[in-house]
Amino acid sequence: QRQMCIRDRSSVSKIRKSGRSHAHKIQAAVAMEQRAKAAGKTGPAAIYRKYINSMKKKTKARKKK
Repeated sequence: QRQMCIRDRSSVSKIRKSGRSHAHKIQAAVAMEQRAKAAGKTGPAAIYRKYINSMKKKTKARKKK
């Protein structure tokens, strides 16, 4: 299995389409964001942050039900 690359913009879509649980997707995105920040890549980190924030909205909607 191929490891996700920090500079690979398709990594977020790989996380989205993974079929894993909601929590697992968030955890994967947070880990990738941290890797990008540690490598000094603010652009890819921002892409992961945007995805994490969109998932937070889904989390809040689920909790309201």
